[in-house]
Amino acid sequence: MARYLSNKTHYSPVDPDARIAVKPDCKGCPFASECIGKSHEKHIRITVYKQEYDRALIRSKTNKAKYYKTLRQSTVEPVFGSLINFTGMRKINTRGIESANKVMLMAAVAYNLKKLLKYNSGKRSAKVLSGIVRAINGLITYLKESISAGIEAFLVKMKQVEMRYA
Repeated sequence: MARYLSNKTHYSPVDPDARIAVKPDCKGCPFASECIGKSHEKHIRITVYKQEYDRALIRSKTNKAKYYKTLRQSTVEPVFGSLINFTGMRKINTRGIESANKVMLMAAVAYNLKKLLKYNSGKRSAKVLSGIVRAINGLITYLKESISAGIEAFLVKMKQVEMRYA
């Protein structure tokens, strides 16, 4: 069908992404009755990124792409599924990307700690717990620093506002 339409269509004056095939243009086409039917013209939409879509489709059918898809489905996507379904991450109720990153970081830490405790239950428990404590202390330090930096930036902004109106 595309080989007939490529030479017989023209641009729509209303929609720049659409092509118009008119009934007389499709006289020799075997697909004309299916394509146009009883109407007098057919609007055909082709995206500007058609070549990229086609290239991605071809790439997605290779063995390498299939391998990476199964790898991603077995490693990354179950984590997001668990975070959404079991830790209340369906909606993040914070303002700004930085705050949302902190929430995601906390959820990921909780997920990893749970996974670590489940994996190492009974084995080297003292060593595991000391690693968990170190991780939590590092996270608390990071959160303290980021919160104090945010508070400092807020105070500087408030001083500028005070000076402007003083």
